[in-house]
Amino acid sequence: MQSGIFEQASAELTSHLIWSSDRFVNVGANAGYYCAIAQTKGIPTLAVEPNPTTVALLQRNMQLNGWDKDIAVLPVAVGDRSGFITLFGEGTGASVVPGWAGNPTVAGKTVPVVRLATVVPVPVKDEQMFILMDVEGFELAALKGAGTLINADPKPIWMVEISHTVHQPQGIQTNPHFADTLNLFHSAGYSVLATENGAADVSWDDLLSGAHQSAGDNYVFCEEQVKQRLLDRYGVK
Repeated sequence: MQSGIFEQASAELTSHLIWSSDRFVNVGANAGYYCAIAQTKGIPTLAVEPNPTTVALLQRNMQLNGWDKDIAVLPVAVGDRSGFITLFGEGTGASVVPGWAGNPTVAGKTVPVVRLATVVPVPVKDEQMFILMDVEGFELAALKGAGTLINADPKPIWMVEISHTVHQPQGIQTNPHFADTLNLFHSAGYSVLATENGAADVSWDDLLSGAHQSAGDNYVFCEEQVKQRLLDRYGVK
């Protein structure tokens, strides 16, 4: 991360989306890598991260760099309801899904959970919002709690990690919520890109049928004109 070679192609695309936006929401912000990229340009940022240990690192990263004017940190998980939920594991693989990425299911910690739509105002006219979501297997519930944002006008640009086969709990080969998660965006009229060393064109039919086998698990959901612009600039040849 410090040398600039972390997930290089994905980071370049993500940085472009951050810097082209009026507001950045980082759900599952971890230690603040993409928040730091936003702050180098003064992009107003909301960082949502439930792990207390990781929140402390994120806050320290922002403070040491003097980035305390354009960022707010919300130390919660997001889901389809408000209340409390158990978080398992530490670091980038911490998840509220029991057994995710081999996390032990003992010694979990209780963290607050909120609906994203409750804490994030919808974009106003001509405002471009970019939402980056990495919630380690809990995407469907997190997005069900973000209905007003998914259906907002103008539409935010979303980049969401939706794992199809990797990191599943023991005994589960394929993400049982994969198609339902994608359908939240499909039914709302979004276009879709797979991010595989850049921006890869993919059809909804191929994704939902399983015909498209992604080399990665990150997808961009956006307006069609945004998709074409990203393909022109970052499209995989």
